[in-house]
Amino acid sequence: MTFADDDAGLAQCLRRRPSVRLLTRRELDTPLRSYDLSDLDEAELRQIAYWQPGTLGELLFHHWD
Repeated sequence: MTFADDDAGLAQCLRRRPSVRLLTRRELDTPLRSYDLSDLDEAELRQIAYWQPGTLGELLFHHWD
């Protein structure tokens, strides 16, 4: 999965909305094993084990769909 480069203009617009956090390309490309997934429930962990997303971006955007 390939993500677009960070867009400074979009990031600036979204900063005005405190409920939104724009993830950077670097964050989206970070290997999933680098994240603590202990807050996920059993069903979510089963889906991760089945689909095997490699990065946070693949998990968040369901690379298998």
